[in-house]
Parts: sequence; structure tokens; C-alpha cells
Amino acid sequence: MAAGDPAGKWNAWGSVAETDIDYDRGTYFLNAANRTNKFDSRIRNLVLGADYRWAPNLVFGLSAAADSGKGSASSYTIAAPDAAKSLRTTGYAFAPYAGWQIDKDWALDGTIGWGKGKSTTGGTVTTDSKRVFYGANLSYARWYGNWQVTGKGSYLVGREDGEDAKNNSVTVANTKVSNEISQARFGAQAAYWMNGVMPYAGLAYARDYRVSTATADEQYGTEIGEAAYVWSLGVNFISIKNAMTGGIGYEQETGRDRSKNRKWMANINVRF
Repeated sequence: MAAGDPAGKWNAWGSVAETDIDYDRGTYFLNAANRTNKFDSRIRNLVLGADYRWAPNLVFGLSAAADSGKGSASSYTIAAPDAAKSLRTTGYAFAPYAGWQIDKDWALDGTIGWGKGKSTTGGTVTTDSKRVFYGANLSYARWYGNWQVTGKGSYLVGREDGEDAKNNSVTVANTKVSNEISQARFGAQAAYWMNGVMPYAGLAYARDYRVSTATADEQYGTEIGEAAYVWSLGVNFISIKNAMTGGIGYEQETGRDRSKNRKWMANINVRF
């Protein structure tokens, strides 16, 4: 965000990301049978945003995001395996945000957003959904020579309300499901300044709290685990002369026995 920076009042930015998710429930016993659920998806996300420096330490902005994913999903009894079905997802969201540079070390930002999504399973079953999310971050940054050490605490809530599914355009009654996830995350990062290039490494702890209107059996069959560690590596590029910054990075979750989550990211930021 732009709060606290001395250059122009307008700031435009963009980011792209690709997330790979693999989930394997493993064998579990339910309704007198051994079962399993598996899921994989590759999701690509584009976010564009702009903000205005209202005061030396305060900015207001707006972002727009679009996502597209494809993968496969399967759910069956061990005694009668079933072929995986294709899975495709699309969605978009808009989110105003604000950032406040409290002092030279501390900063606070927050956002709230709305959007819509759609999933297609097996090419015939579609589900439309509405999205809402909000969150806040409290950040700390300090320089020690060429080293910059940062810390961040975050809290994010996301909710998706699905409509009744449709099979070949025919509504399937009583299939509405709402899912909500709240995540608290605490992390630290160290970066080293090298004349406009800053490699960094970070580690965060994330804990999820989930609420769903799915049946107890459905929730039991898709348990993912509440906590994970998120490792990050990357490099940022800073051009003070051109009022531009950018970066590329990689994140990976560990600690969830049934799922793997990996993400590549890139961003650019221009002030004018």
C-alpha cells in the first residue's frame, strides 16, 4: 500500500498468482464402507488495483480480481473406485481498501470485498455462488543496516454461499451449501538490500476456523486440518528513481497431512 511513501499521490499496481492444491482424504470409514475423497486444482488469479494518498500517512484504494481454475475431483468407496471428474472454476471480486502508516515502524490496513463464482463438475453439474470477504493486517518493519526485518499479524474471513446445483441446466433441489473460513496468521520475514534488489525469506503460522452448512458426513469426508506453516522465498526490485517496485515469490504450506498448497506470485507497483 501507498501510505507513508513520499512520492506521487497516485499508486497503481497489479499481481498475478498461480496456486496448486492437492487434497487426499485417505481411507475413512462411513456408512458401513471404507471411502476416500481426492481433489486437485490449479488456480490462476489476477488482481489490479489503484489507491490515492489522502494524507501523508493515509491511503484509500480499490482493487478488482479475477480467478480461473481447473482440476479434478473424485469421491468413492474403496470397494468400487470411480473415475475422477473434471472440475473448472471461475470468479471475480471487487474490494475497497485503506492503509494507515501509524508511525515509521507500524502500519495497519484493511479491506472488504464482494464477488461471484461458478464451478462446473464433470462438464454437466454447475453451481453459482456469491462471495464476501474482509480482513485486516497489522505490520511492523525495521531496518538494521542493510537488513530489513518485518512482522505481520493478519485476520481474514471469507464466505461463499452456493446456490442449488444444476445438472444439465436442471436444478437439483436442496443442494445449497454455504462455507465460511476465518484465518489468523502471524509471520516474520527478513530481507537484504542490495542496491535495488531485496531477496527475502519468511515463515508464518496460519490457523483456520471453518463453518459450513454441509452435512456432518460431508464435512467429515473433507477434513483438511486447522493449522499450517507457510514458508516463503522471493526477491523484490525497487527503483526509487522511477517510483516503481516489483517482485516474484514462492510460498508453500506444510503441516496439513491431507493437503498440499503451493503458490507462485509476481507483482508490480507504480507511483505517479
